[in-house]
Amino acid sequence: MVALSCYNNAINMEKIYSDYQKSSKSIKASAETIQFLVNYSKAVYFVEHKNMKFVNILN
Repeated sequence: MVALSCYNNAINMEKIYSDYQKSSKSIKASAETIQFLVNYSKAVYFVEHKNMKFVNILN
């Protein structure tokens, strides 16, 4: 009985997910947004010291 219940749940989850995929729209980031994120990720610097964590943004 448990195996059948798990199988039914998997089928229901698959249906819900596939229906959601059909109804959702893809969005595309602009080149400016991508460039901003790349530059930001290059500028972020993490430092850990003992039990403390520091985040620096290098400009």
